[in-house]
Amino acid sequence: MMQAIFCRFQIVGVHFHPSATDVFERSRHRHAFHFEVVLNAAGLDNDDELTPVRFRQFCVDQFGSSTSVFDFDDQQAIGIAQWLGKLLTEKFEGRGVRVAVSEDGENGAVVTYGLESVYDEEDSTSG
Repeated sequence: MMQAIFCRFQIVGVHFHPSATDVFERSRHRHAFHFEVVLNAAGLDNDDELTPVRFRQFCVDQFGSSTSVFDFDDQQAIGIAQWLGKLLTEKFEGRGVRVAVSEDGENGAVVTYGLESVYDEEDSTSG
């Protein structure tokens, strides 16, 4: 059995694709970046300080003020997911993390750190 907490949130941000052939993609443009973040919660119980609400707030705080537009520079969804995933694995050492990031809730990327085997076991037993 896997225990995990997760949170979902959105960050309004801008980025660009420097090597894109499309003029729009090469120029700085806006998206609502959607995040879903899963953290292995093995060993946590109902009384622990790490709640989904606090976990979400920690994740959102990494992007600064919630009222500003975050500049992701030339980072795409995979780079953003990797950045947040690495930050979370350092903060919550020893716990697996999964980060999914999409542009406007449509196209995106997923990275996992230390949860691959858990998902593989669940996938192989569910069929």
